[in-house]
Amino acid sequence: MHLGGSRQQCKLRRQLLSDSDSLRYSVNSISCNGLSLAQFSHKYEAWGNLAFLNRHSKTSNQVLGTVTIEDIAATNDRFSDDITVFVYVSAK
Repeated sequence: MHLGGSRQQCKLRRQLLSDSDSLRYSVNSISCNGLSLAQFSHKYEAWGNLAFLNRHSKTSNQVLGTVTIEDIAATNDRFSDDITVFVYVSAK
């Protein structure tokens, strides 16, 4: 099953509903390589389907994001005004 894009979401929805009358049941009862469908989508970076699958997944099958902010300028005395600090933010 390929997971990506809104077109694939429609195909995914149809496939899940063909196996059961309940989308939520199908999303939570199918696993891929030992992962829930939402976790599998996250692992293989199918972000559009991840949002769709997370909405229909029970909490234990969802992928919950976390954010950590660390003030690197305050913790390192060797920085001066002449150095530019770049911050990279990613959803991965």
